[in-house]
Amino acid sequence: MKIVDILKDDSFIASQIVAGHAGLNNEVSSVMILEASDIENWGAKHQLILSSYFALVDLDQEGLEAFYKKMKDIGISGLIIKPQRLIKDVPQQLIQLSNKYSIPLLLIDPHIKYEHIVMAVLQPIINENTSILNSYYEYRRMLSQFSLKNYSIKEILEHFKSFLHTDTQLELLGENFCVTTLSNTANYTQATIQSIDKSKFVEHDYLVRTLNHPNKSSQDILSVYIPNIENKPYLFSIFKNPSYVSQKEYMLIENAVEFLQNQLLIEHALKKDQFLLKNNHMLDLLFNPNLSSDDKNRILNHLSINQFDHYLCVMVSLISEKCNREHQMEKLIAVAKQIWPHVAFLKKNQEIIFLYNLPENKLIGETEFKELIDSNCIIHVAISEPLTTDFHKSVVSLEKLIKFMSIIYPQSAILDYRTLGFYKLFLNVQSMDELMEFVPQNVINVVNNKPDLAETLETFLDYSQNFVKTGELLYIHPKTVRYRIERLTEMLNLDLNDPTQLLTTHVALKVCSYAKNSN
Repeated sequence: MKIVDILKDDSFIASQIVAGHAGLNNEVSSVMILEASDIENWGAKHQLILSSYFALVDLDQEGLEAFYKKMKDIGISGLIIKPQRLIKDVPQQLIQLSNKYSIPLLLIDPHIKYEHIVMAVLQPIINENTSILNSYYEYRRMLSQFSLKNYSIKEILEHFKSFLHTDTQLELLGENFCVTTLSNTANYTQATIQSIDKSKFVEHDYLVRTLNHPNKSSQDILSVYIPNIENKPYLFSIFKNPSYVSQKEYMLIENAVEFLQNQLLIEHALKKDQFLLKNNHMLDLLFNPNLSSDDKNRILNHLSINQFDHYLCVMVSLISEKCNREHQMEKLIAVAKQIWPHVAFLKKNQEIIFLYNLPENKLIGETEFKELIDSNCIIHVAISEPLTTDFHKSVVSLEKLIKFMSIIYPQSAILDYRTLGFYKLFLNVQSMDELMEFVPQNVINVVNNKPDLAETLETFLDYSQNFVKTGELLYIHPKTVRYRIERLTEMLNLDLNDPTQLLTTHVALKVCSYAKNSN
């Protein structure tokens, strides 16, 4: 209720608006009689102050200025003065301050009783509040009928559009999800976004968003966040300037938010049930070696990955504990689906196993999976050989490969079992002693007694005998690298120009590093 609306009451027929005309559209929600100037202790936003000027009569110019500043800061809507023996004419300084702070100053008939003024202010406010609350419950009753009709979100938004007489939209910020009644969502871009102070009977967080259109015009719309169990930034938008949204329309929007929130909760529960069912199917398919052919076909059919005869299994392990694993897994799944649409997945602790269904001529290698690597997380990606139905055997090989990667690679890496080469020896040995048989004794002596020299030689061979690169990686001078390599060639009787010796030594050092990190 605004001051101009309240002044229509008969009690204000003989009143005068002395100053502060710029604030006549100020909202009013209560009225208080002024007994003392300590307004900061009892004043409230959107309040009308009623006074005989007794509490202000002893204030000098500086005191009155401070009082008005307090009223402005609190959000007092206006000041009503009832002339009595203390004041017959409004002091000029009050008029000046009312104009300065846009706080309407009303002079009322001195014969009107306070209770008449209080009732004249409160009665329309009570009536308006009652009407607003009635509309809230009426909208709530109406929307409860929607839930029985199993409407889609698109149909629900169309109903909201007819009630609000403007387009509505539900979107998920940062993701490719948007349901709208607009004919073309590509016609605008968002320029600014800012929050709005909550009004009465409003619980949710509202925003005003400024949209820019191709014709260089701009538009302010009202949006509100929808709380949800996944804490995702869902926004319900009404393509109407917030300044023209009435309190009753806010009641409809409040109900709409709660209704959409409930719909999102239902969808989340359904997705979770479907996810658990598919996860259980994938567990059975990948980890049950005794699964019959009929059961395999049934599961493949349910997972919609039975279009082709060939499969590829990919295991992704999130090593880093610093990143948000659940969020990262969602990103990995989204990227993995872009690589090839015929895919199912299993989430298992810190790992995701993807099962791709491929035509015979389709190959997926390390290049395609580079998009899975994220700079914020340490991720290991293991790719299987092509397979037909022996899923369990493939997963066992991938688990060995992921374990191997956790030992060898401190950072993110991708390994394809098809291009693993001699490293397959590392996966298939029964004990570390078997691997150590490939290591000459003189290399073992260097690793045990001169580990810094062994690390230098391994890095030197890793990077094509580059003295500068080796020095950068080990934080030592290239001359130090050269000195160490000269010592090592003597200790190991190593000829850097003999490719057979280099290969033997390089493999031996890799085996020692693997054994050390494994322990």
